[in-house]
Amino acid sequence: MSTDLYGARVLGIAGDRRSLRLRVFVVYYEPSIEGGFPLPEDAVFFLRLLWDFADREYGRPRPLARVFDYKPLMDEAWVAANARWFIEGVERVATRNHPMTDEQWDELGMFYHLRDGGWQDEELLVQGDYVVRVTDPRWLEGLEPGDTRSTVWDTGSGAPEPRDAPHVPDFSRPAHVIEPFRAGRREGRQVSGMAFSDDGAHLAVLNGSRELVVYETADWTERLRLAHGVGLPVLMWVPGRPVVAVKSFLDDEQWAYDLEAGAVTEAPHEPGGVRSRTGRYRARHLLPGVEFIDADGGADESVVLPDGFDAGRLRQVAFSADESRMFLIGEDHPDITVAEPSTGRVHGRIETDWDWVRDLAVAPSGRYILITQSPFASDYQREPSVWRVAGGPVMHGSLERQAHLVAWSPDDRWAVVESRIREKAPSRLDVFPIGLPAEPPEELRAVLAGEEESRQVYWE
Repeated sequence: MSTDLYGARVLGIAGDRRSLRLRVFVVYYEPSIEGGFPLPEDAVFFLRLLWDFADREYGRPRPLARVFDYKPLMDEAWVAANARWFIEGVERVATRNHPMTDEQWDELGMFYHLRDGGWQDEELLVQGDYVVRVTDPRWLEGLEPGDTRSTVWDTGSGAPEPRDAPHVPDFSRPAHVIEPFRAGRREGRQVSGMAFSDDGAHLAVLNGSRELVVYETADWTERLRLAHGVGLPVLMWVPGRPVVAVKSFLDDEQWAYDLEAGAVTEAPHEPGGVRSRTGRYRARHLLPGVEFIDADGGADESVVLPDGFDAGRLRQVAFSADESRMFLIGEDHPDITVAEPSTGRVHGRIETDWDWVRDLAVAPSGRYILITQSPFASDYQREPSVWRVAGGPVMHGSLERQAHLVAWSPDDRWAVVESRIREKAPSRLDVFPIGLPAEPPEELRAVLAGEEESRQVYWE
């Protein structure tokens, strides 16, 4: 039997039957560690909740539960992309018992179950009042003030707002799926690094067997496959040129290939392990102290990281396209530190509230970041997700694989996620287009347009 996470009560319905007021209760806690689920904020949660209200245990389901069964609601990518066709807006208008005091935690139990239209000690529970507006009165059909429902759906999945839709990856279907090293030796089947050229025309990929592959992003065909011979390689492009450089993590050894000339070439040494767009700022790869190289020959800068961030366990650095911000993630750390490369001053954190972040990439606009992260300790559930730099999740993907590395093309056309079905299995690259579809999927169009009665669509 699943444990309920939230409960909800209908407080009122607007006269046009397109808005309702809801009170949402957190009904599962871990009092011993003063932990509990957060109050929901996103359209995905409320679509799932309204579906639960509509899915009557006895008798004919209401219209929303006749559009689709529960299976698409379990697909994070599908529901994140399509919640907007049902939920127009969500606003929290009141909050109670949050944050809780030590005395309040002492009074809480762990589980609260719906009984006779309410919850025991209801006045103690974390709760929020919301106004939820839907796109069609059908989605509220049958709801009346006083109706209650409990749900096992979690929150935090996010849902793109209309302003986000043109600018975030469409995780619902990859445009291309590539396995660059499937036929290689066991130790060389995993991608160890990938990077777009500055113009976004090429994606370079490395493995652990000193092999480089370059793809043309116009049609995602393979342009180049060569052995480079560099041990412990780090992948970089020479700024502003179609020259890919593979350099050693430990010393100054470097190998470069000029795609325009079609030959191995000599290139000035590329310092650091990560660079900003023009190369003005470069980070020494994964070194304690987070030192940054001044490409103009001045003094190197260092970033003073916030309390709780172990500088000796820095995992990755990424720069915004305008070079005004850099983003840092650490081992076993759920948050992303945002700093200014020119001064090393820390501007703040993006608090993800999940387990450690594996990798990140920054959108060219600087408004979004793409990360791979697990909601729990299990690597199996590590998935890609998009967050606003201003804070808050936008959407999560659901590859059902171990997602590792990510890249966002400088021309803002593609997001690439590298994943494996298990740690030693061959890497797969899922290439997602930037921008969600402007129209709902074909299976929803007729129902959303009101051209036919709601009919439940079952997903395999």
